Amino acid sequence: MGKNLIVWLVIAAVLLTVFNSFNVKEQPTTLTYSDFLAQVRNDRVDEVLIEEEIIYGKNKSGEEFQVVRPPATNDTKLIDDLYNHNVKFDGKLREGQSILT
Repeated sequence: MGKNLIVWLVIAAVLLTVFNSFNVKEQPTTLTYSDFLAQVRNDRVDEVLIEEEIIYGKNKSGEEFQVVRPPATNDTKLIDDLYNHNVKFDGKLREGQSILT
């Protein structure tokens, strides 16, 4: 009974490893902030999600990218540029610490 249990656990571990290797997600391209602004102004950006320091986005061809917003940048013109170039945009709240931490 014990040997059968060990064999099944090994088989389950191998199958789990094989399935996880097929689920590798490609990392988005990282753009500089100036390249991101140029793409917005050239109507190449479709949508963005703005977090505190990182902007996640998708261009018109469907490729995903991310941009690190420079610290201490309060670029209020960015929202105007996104709006004027028909980019769908949204924000994400900072996640607070849970009670357990």
